[in-house]
Amino acid sequence: MLLLFSAKIYSQCVTVTRSNAQVQSSTSGSTTADYKEPYRAFDTGIGSDTSHWSTDGAGGWQWIATSFPEAFSVCQVSFVWGTDQFPTSFSIKGTNDYWHWTVIKTVTYNSNSTFTLDMPDSGNFSVYQIDMALSSGSTGYSLYNCIFRKRVANTPPEINLVSPTSGTFIQGTNIQLSATAQDNDSLGSIRKVEFYQDSLLLGTDSVAPYSYTSWTPSTIRRYKIYAKATDNIGAVSVSDTSLIDITTAPPALKNWILTGNNINNSNTGIVFVGGVPATSRGDTALKLSVNGNIYARKLTVTQLNWSDYVFDPGYKLRPLKDVENYIQKNKHLLDMPSAKEVAANGLSVGDNQANLLKKVEELTLYIIQQDKQQEMQRKMLEEQRKTLGLMKEEIELLKKRRTKK
Repeated sequence: MLLLFSAKIYSQCVTVTRSNAQVQSSTSGSTTADYKEPYRAFDTGIGSDTSHWSTDGAGGWQWIATSFPEAFSVCQVSFVWGTDQFPTSFSIKGTNDYWHWTVIKTVTYNSNSTFTLDMPDSGNFSVYQIDMALSSGSTGYSLYNCIFRKRVANTPPEINLVSPTSGTFIQGTNIQLSATAQDNDSLGSIRKVEFYQDSLLLGTDSVAPYSYTSWTPSTIRRYKIYAKATDNIGAVSVSDTSLIDITTAPPALKNWILTGNNINNSNTGIVFVGGVPATSRGDTALKLSVNGNIYARKLTVTQLNWSDYVFDPGYKLRPLKDVENYIQKNKHLLDMPSAKEVAANGLSVGDNQANLLKKVEELTLYIIQQDKQQEMQRKMLEEQRKTLGLMKEEIELLKKRRTKK
């Protein structure tokens, strides 16, 4: 996947989680600092409690500062002031030592109590301060909530053109374009996906799954098709390019349709390869006839009525004597076609495999029967052996008795 970066530096804003933060205020002419608690500095801002600062007269000033456990570059600051107690002008500063301050942004006129400011990237600071100039007659301001968001690096989105893949299409064919896109940033999202023909924008989709379904190229030439993804920050990525060749269908192939790398035939009859065979099979469902050899690495045939019914308890296995008589009379196995039938009608691969499996399963049952018979004979022979042994012992006893007399 090809990623294109704009010259502009993109970034995200994430809300800063703050702990042990302090809100500090001061008034003009005062030499003491007033630490006000409990002004919280978590994701919800400095706090929900109203903070008031007073001044000693017109022309004074106030400031409020909050510290953070780490230094960062702020990209946004959101304010919620009291509706009748907010400054019309103020500045935001940053520092790391409470001594050297950097002015980040100055607001010269403000007419809203609730607003969000986008901040320039002026460096990383652990303490941010808001300086507020008091207007004549003002007694102070009320700050209800203040949220700082830090600037983090943004990763451009990922984009993959799913279709079409490179290939040849017939002139006038409708070709659907589709792509997948994702933004792996924690707060990232896909704003839009654009589909292009060379440098021409074909269409835009902002909802996954991303697609454009109205492209029907009419000019015979090669097209470059690709997609662009734009994230919520504005970063752009470009997919790999598919090369699409548009051609006309040869007159002899008017029933053939090229769709990408696939070829389809719209004919409702039979497709003959290598000429029409000398014999007709009479198969009304026939769609393809090849007068020659076919080479393939793998052949898959769908088949109904597979032969496992041989193992059903109710299946009657023919006596071997009947099988022998059938073979002697017909010169081939029962349920299998003869050589003459195969020469005349061909051989159904699926049916033949099913019949062969049937014979293998029947043969297995015959072997199991013979094994049981042999086991019974073995037991009978063992019983006879034991009987003969007892009879020998009795004969020996009779001989001994007769000898004693």
